[in-house]
Amino acid sequence: MQNSVNTEPEPEPEPEPEPEPEPETEPAAAGPNETYGVRLGTSFTANPNGMGVTTLIPVQAKWPVGGQLTGGIIETVEPIGFDGLYQSFFDMLTLTLKIKFFNSATSDPYSVANAVSANNAITGTVDWIDIAYFSDGSYTLKLDGTSIDVDGVSYSEANAP
Repeated sequence: MQNSVNTEPEPEPEPEPEPEPEPETEPAAAGPNETYGVRLGTSFTANPNGMGVTTLIPVQAKWPVGGQLTGGIIETVEPIGFDGLYQSFFDMLTLTLKIKFFNSATSDPYSVANAVSANNAITGTVDWIDIAYFSDGSYTLKLDGTSIDVDGVSYSEANAP
């Protein structure tokens, strides 16, 4: 009887795979600020004070919860379809009262501005809030001319944190 001895070397353990490198963090995409911002919302139809059905475009803003909106400037590339009648009205289609921040605003063909006392400020919710309505049309906000004033500080795309 022959004693067999295994002369084959023991297999070496397979090397453990090298860990994959951690992906590099990508910079935030350019675009609206996550905390402060102004944008044009989706158009809708309304019947302000029973004067007839019309299409309106909401101008919306957002700022931190609890922050107090006391002013703002909206500037566009195209002439603005801004009508004070559309800033405070009873909508006969939805049976709701709509009073917007820019209710007592001053406007020229390309911009509209408003400021209120702290007692009349709008408190932020971090959600987009309708602050004004434009007449139906095509508008482009000028980011360097559009800003909101929150808690005494003016924020635009250029200086928002």
